[in-house]
Amino acid sequence: MSSDSTYTIETTDLEVGAELPFDLRDPDGNTVHRAGLPVTQRLLDRLVTLGIHTVTVKGTGREVVKVAEMLKQSYDSEQVAVVTQLLEDAKKQLGTVFRDLVESTPVSAVEIQETVAAFARQLEQDTSCVLGILAGKNEPGNEGLLESLANRSVRMSYFAVANAMNVGLSEEGAIFAGTLAMLADISFLNHPDWFDSNDRLLNSTYALDEYRNHSVESADILQSNANFNEEFIESMSQIHELSDGSGFPHGLTSEQISTDAKIVNLVDMYVAMTEDGIDGKRYMESDVLAYFMNQASLGRFDKAIVRGFIKTFSLYPIGVQVQLDDNSIGAVIRTNTSNPFQPVVKICDAAGRVKDLSVSPNFIVGPAVEQSPNRERIGKSQLDEILWLPDNAFA
Repeated sequence: MSSDSTYTIETTDLEVGAELPFDLRDPDGNTVHRAGLPVTQRLLDRLVTLGIHTVTVKGTGREVVKVAEMLKQSYDSEQVAVVTQLLEDAKKQLGTVFRDLVESTPVSAVEIQETVAAFARQLEQDTSCVLGILAGKNEPGNEGLLESLANRSVRMSYFAVANAMNVGLSEEGAIFAGTLAMLADISFLNHPDWFDSNDRLLNSTYALDEYRNHSVESADILQSNANFNEEFIESMSQIHELSDGSGFPHGLTSEQISTDAKIVNLVDMYVAMTEDGIDGKRYMESDVLAYFMNQASLGRFDKAIVRGFIKTFSLYPIGVQVQLDDNSIGAVIRTNTSNPFQPVVKICDAAGRVKDLSVSPNFIVGPAVEQSPNRERIGKSQLDEILWLPDNAFA
């Protein structure tokens, strides 16, 4: 909120007892409540009597919003603690699994699937809480390649399970997809020279024949060192195939690709475009989802999988800051599975009001671009382009 801006608060959003650090003014600019004084029922009754349904606030300078902290405060504290611990335990477990696999030490498929099953149980209890915790932990650190891949793989697994549920797969099917996502990149540990000092894939890597076959390499590692069935191994080898046959390594078409592989493929591209960065660009989440919808219309992605993905994340995913029509800025804290355009947002101001846009007259006008200075927009002219690979890939 800039120093000369104003925004609107509906009187129904004012809570009795709240002490607001700003004056409230009626639509004509008259002060109806002074900063620092608690909101009373008498004030609310008086506003109703006067026919005042909205009040305006004069901006007092842009606040730095700690979205991760805001998200944590928006969910049940016990659930937050459980999800956070499960996330940390899973990363540690996966680090050990990865280390064993690259050393050709057998691992238990059942133990890995039990961890993914725990993801599914948490998502069933409160999907928004899980996605909120993940959104607060998506900044990369200098962990080392193994730890970095384990962190990314756990996030991929959570996202795949959530997407599988919204596509309509059974719990068993969701666990299958989540396990596939968790282990998809195991072969990368055999190629540390593919990565830069920040554990990000070098652009030159994408053009290598070995890279085009890394999903098959991952499948071979698991077939030799874990007791997964043939269906799982085959799906693993298909993760980078695309519905129109333009994927790799075999150029399979939609009817030849398993549903699970399609789910993991989309999750992988989402993480790559929003978190990892392509050609140094990290795209805005809402733009990426709109981009996926367009790519599905072109036949590259399965439309049902993309619909499930949008249903899972909403068009404005949890943790993303958005601008509302009243010029206020809010952070998405819950999705609305019946309408991805109307999530629940928490306004980024001292009052911290929560608005369910499915019942509020306010609406999102777009992402809060100023709050995302390190994100790239995807323009209309780019919607048909291949943006999930560097420009020089497969040239």
